Amino acid sequence: MTNKNDIPEEYRGTAVEELLCHHNFGHEPDSADDTARIAILTCIDPRVTLRLPDGFAFVLRNAGAKTSGMEFALSFAVAVCGVRTVAVIGHGGCNMAGVGRHKADFVDGLERCGWKRSEAERFFFTMSPRFATEDIADSIADEARRLRGLYAGVLIAPLYYSVKDGLLYTVDERLGKGDLWGRPKGR
Repeated sequence: MTNKNDIPEEYRGTAVEELLCHHNFGHEPDSADDTARIAILTCIDPRVTLRLPDGFAFVLRNAGAKTSGMEFALSFAVAVCGVRTVAVIGHGGCNMAGVGRHKADFVDGLERCGWKRSEAERFFFTMSPRFATEDIADSIADEARRLRGLYAGVLIAPLYYSVKDGLLYTVDERLGKGDLWGRPKGR
């Protein structure tokens, strides 16, 4: 998304538009207000580096941009801090897509850190399904739909971070599956 006109109508005049303008276009905030405008749920991957003004967002990081284990923190931002917008940001090249291929490295790594092999294997098999995904855009869209069921009065926006160009893109959910909006093909 390289043009403000690419922002879908439902996000215009919202904190999602502000997020896209800050991150993609380098816009500075209109004022020095440090009240969080949005909660961002994104992946733990260090390649996801968001350009945000100080105090603009609560940023929650979890594998695959999943809320598993993050529900209380997100609910606190909504219920106590008054956040009315949540962005779910997945990214290209996420290791949770096909997480099963990392089983051996995961188990070996935990074993080197003092885990018993059987416990490490059990932990992987128990926890990995919570974070695994086949398709990042679909996963982001699914997570956004799930959150809308919990927070009816909150705008939930599925977004995609391209590690190739460092830009955010919206995810189009109209066809039932996530598809990227405003993103050149092949990214």
